[in-house]
Amino acid sequence: MKKILLSLVVASSMFNVYASGDLHEVISSSDAPLVNKTYYKLKRKWYSTKSGFSASVGTWYVNWDQTSTSNNMLQNQNDALDVSYDIDPSVAAVLTLKANYKLLSVKAEYYSTGITAKDDQEVSGFNLGLSVVDVIPYMDTEFRVNSANFKGGIEATKKSDGSNISPSSGTFETQVNIYDFIVYPFNKYLGVGYRKYKYDLPQDVYLVKNSDNTVLINGLIDVEYSGDFITIALDNKRLKEEGFLYSAIVGIGQFTPSAEGYDKYLEEQDAKFAELFVGYGVVTNKRGLRLSLTGGYKYNKIQTDAKLKDNEDYTLMTQFDTEFHGPFVQITIIY
Repeated sequence: MKKILLSLVVASSMFNVYASGDLHEVISSSDAPLVNKTYYKLKRKWYSTKSGFSASVGTWYVNWDQTSTSNNMLQNQNDALDVSYDIDPSVAAVLTLKANYKLLSVKAEYYSTGITAKDDQEVSGFNLGLSVVDVIPYMDTEFRVNSANFKGGIEATKKSDGSNISPSSGTFETQVNIYDFIVYPFNKYLGVGYRKYKYDLPQDVYLVKNSDNTVLINGLIDVEYSGDFITIALDNKRLKEEGFLYSAIVGIGQFTPSAEGYDKYLEEQDAKFAELFVGYGVVTNKRGLRLSLTGGYKYNKIQTDAKLKDNEDYTLMTQFDTEFHGPFVQITIIY
């Protein structure tokens, strides 16, 4: 009976190793029993993330461009408002910590323009990423949480004659919260996933009559957006430290806007986004304590397309484009 059980173990192990392409390497080794050597080989492939720790400091020249585009949809442009958001480009300090242990990788990043920006302007954010490698063989999973805050000035005037509205100007503070779940099946770089997106934004809105697009009310209010997106990710930066680096995630979905007292006039909006990073990294050596220098460019964009409210006489029109971009440099200590 023991011989039969041993044969089954060996046969099962041989099949698994053959399927992974490592049969020749196992058979050619003679310094350990076949079963033990097979187990070691499979175990080594299972724990495919190297244990280690890294700390980075860097700078990011942040540009935040916010455009309210709902006025472009109006039939009569005399009813449109010109809205400008005032956050000057500035340098953000960036601190990043990353730790790997066996299957698990954790990354935390904080950035802020508080030192270099004007007193009434600031861009800051916190990013947290959690990756699990091969928890299911040949499949990686990743969970990301990103939160960003923007402070600045806002001003609105009538497009027809440049006169002020009430209120015409002031300061604002807005926040973006993003939750990503990504699966990388049978490869390390190409993944698919889901994103939950929340965005609070002050902007110009227009209550229009659906039958003829006549504007009844216009003004500035705070609008809260909540969206769901299907995403595709292409990313080698999460696994590489040197050479050409890239990270991209794109998605399509819908936003549901909400504004106090106006929800009955708001309609779901089609939306799409893209987040890109391209750069290059240099590492001093391959083992032990290492230093790396990485430089590149980050670009984020999200865009909405408003629609008229179905089965209603009136629609509150809201629509926007947001771009968030700039060059990036960081120095990393890796152990």
